[in-house]
Amino acid sequence: MNSNELQETAGRKTTAPQGDSPSLSLTVTAGTCLASVFAALLYFLARTSSAYTPFRSLGTTHYNHASHFVLKDNFVGNSFLQAWKWEIMNDPTHGRVNYIDQASALQKNLTFANNHKFVMRADSNTVVPPQARGRDSIRITSYEAYDDAIFVLDLQHMPEGCSTWPAFWSLSKDGPWPHGGEIDIIEGVNLNTQNLASLHTTPSCTMPQCAITQVNPPSNVPQHTPSSPTSADCDATVNYNQGCGVSFSDSASFGSTYNAIGGGVWAMQKTRARGVQVWFWRRDDPNMPPEVRSGAGVLAPVNPGWGRPAATFGCESCEYDQHFNAHQLVFDLTFCGDWAGSVWPNSGCGPSTCEDFVNNNPKAFKNAYWEINALRVYTPDEPSLREGPGPKAALGAATVFPPLHCPKELRYIAQPPDHTHLRSRAPPPPDPAI
Repeated sequence: MNSNELQETAGRKTTAPQGDSPSLSLTVTAGTCLASVFAALLYFLARTSSAYTPFRSLGTTHYNHASHFVLKDNFVGNSFLQAWKWEIMNDPTHGRVNYIDQASALQKNLTFANNHKFVMRADSNTVVPPQARGRDSIRITSYEAYDDAIFVLDLQHMPEGCSTWPAFWSLSKDGPWPHGGEIDIIEGVNLNTQNLASLHTTPSCTMPQCAITQVNPPSNVPQHTPSSPTSADCDATVNYNQGCGVSFSDSASFGSTYNAIGGGVWAMQKTRARGVQVWFWRRDDPNMPPEVRSGAGVLAPVNPGWGRPAATFGCESCEYDQHFNAHQLVFDLTFCGDWAGSVWPNSGCGPSTCEDFVNNNPKAFKNAYWEINALRVYTPDEPSLREGPGPKAALGAATVFPPLHCPKELRYIAQPPDHTHLRSRAPPPPDPAI
């Protein structure tokens, strides 16, 4: 279903608001000696507390990972219109884009919704005058900010095509950027077909290659196919703000190939106890957890059914509370700019400049749209923070993965041209009405 078909369903106008994981069990029989039970218990505690500890705890503050997360916000269809802000600022990534407000987007049918779908798209009818700010498009930010949380996005279609630079990401509400961090969940440019997930932070946050290599590809992708780390230093002030990231191995995790398979479901977990992880399941993946597929009210991500994340940012090399706090969510679609424009000559998109392409080829943007089935936000059902002396708290649930192998020497990939952002995503000044 393309955006025009969706428009017919939604109506011409919508007004606001009217590898395997070892299982560990203790079987106690009448003949089991107390010493054996005690030794097994110590082994269990050691495995659960040390096998996977991405971020270091600070001082005498210790973090327990909540065993369950409960549904807090469920954004479907029209609910986006009430809970998100349409941004109209100049693009901080210097794109050939004109972000428009909600009223204009609804009037021009660049935003529309029904009870089941929410769509945002670029203008695909207008030749853009050279003196104009750019092609009409959408950037929205959630009013709500979330601390420890799991975000699950059921995404049917993402923007695709030459000059496009879509992203679904989060950043600190308090800022100023990059204070409080940025997490890019979905991002890519031009004709890319592999997603890039990355972090952008203040200094002293690094991610060894072991922390960001995909070890859970989809069931229909050859197992153990590694993703490609793009950089190990998350510091936004170095490497032209490349950040630390991983390019997914799945060739249908972004762009036209993603849309051709009917999209998929994404999850990002952001917690003090475990750091940041990103999962991706193709829509037809039989290994997608049933609670994720159904949009259940409770999630327990630390279990064998979730498997390894597609990207994990950790390995004891980043002080979480120094680099991350409560984040707002952002969807945007810009054109050219610091990334899509800088790699245009090697993009396979043609001889013209990126800006000329955006100005003069409106029909090229008919597939430049987001089609969202649902975005669900889950928060811990128990306090994740406890104060007290002593060693770092165990990480909760009983699932134990083998430790990731951390090489002694980190392998940096210096400024690869396809993943060099050269941009700042500094948020606009705070809105006093929020």
